[in-house]
Amino acid sequence: MKTVKMPLIINTRRLVLRKPRLSDAPMIFKTYACDPKVTKYVTFKPHKSLKETKSFVKRTIAEYKLKRFTFAVESRETGELMGNFAFRIDRFKAEIGYVLAAKYWGKGYATEAARAVICQLFKNSGIFRVWAVCDTGNKASARVLIKAGMRLEGKLKRWMIHPNRSKSPRDCFCYAITRN
Repeated sequence: MKTVKMPLIINTRRLVLRKPRLSDAPMIFKTYACDPKVTKYVTFKPHKSLKETKSFVKRTIAEYKLKRFTFAVESRETGELMGNFAFRIDRFKAEIGYVLAAKYWGKGYATEAARAVICQLFKNSGIFRVWAVCDTGNKASARVLIKAGMRLEGKLKRWMIHPNRSKSPRDCFCYAITRN
C-alpha cells in the first residue's frame, strides 16, 4: 500500500488550507466555534470558552500523527480565518468534514476546499475513496458534497449524534467519490 503524503498547505484560487496553530484559537472561538447556528449539525456543542477552543486546537495538531488532518481555512486575499476542513485516513479511504463561519456560507468556499482536498488525496496518496456523511436535515452540506463531485450512496439510519439537534443518533446521507 502506498504511503499517504499530503502537503502541509493546500492553495486554491481563494483559499489557503494549512495546519492550525494555537494562535488561531481566539479567532476560531469568535468566528464559529461558539456560534449555535454554525454548530447545529456538527458533533460538538458550541464552545463556551476560549480554553475549550484551545484544547480543540491542541488536539487537532496532535492528531496529525494519527492520520487525522484538520486544516485551518483562511482567505487567500485577507488572511482571515474562515473555518476548518478535516479528513481522516483509513488505509485506502478518507472521510472528510468541514465547518465554516456563517458569514462565509453560500459563497462556494466549502466546495472549493472539498475539491482541493479530494484532488490532493487522489493525486498524492494511496487513497481510492473519499466519503462524507451529513445529517439528512443539512441540505446546504449535501449541496456542497454534490458540487464537489460526490454522489449520494444512501441513507445511514441512526448513524451519528449531532448533540445540538438530538441526544439520539440521527439519520445521515452518505456521499462518496472514487478514483479509478
